[in-house]
Amino acid sequence: MAWIWNRILPKAMRAEITLSARIDGYVVSKIRPDGPGLALTVVKAGAVVHAAGYGLADRRGPPIAPDTIFHLASCGKQFTGLGIAMLAEEGKLHLDEPVHVPGDLLYQPVSVE
Repeated sequence: MAWIWNRILPKAMRAEITLSARIDGYVVSKIRPDGPGLALTVVKAGAVVHAAGYGLADRRGPPIAPDTIFHLASCGKQFTGLGIAMLAEEGKLHLDEPVHVPGDLLYQPVSVE
């Protein structure tokens, strides 16, 4: 699946026609074609069986394609927090331990918690 991250994904793919028709019908019923949209890829047994874009990338277009790059702004903070919580749950770190940033000359101990 690494090739998806290298952005060698076709503009649209519908390998399983019945499944793709159901997916298309559902998504189209939930969004406006001239409104905000999404890109969707379905992977089955390691192979892409459906890839499509729906709606617009912004108010004036362009239409979303399976390879549209979305700007996530500050969404990375939630993923970082989730990763930290997962590591804490596995006992690989403790939320009350001090955190130190290498090279921080004004080091003041803080904890993740």
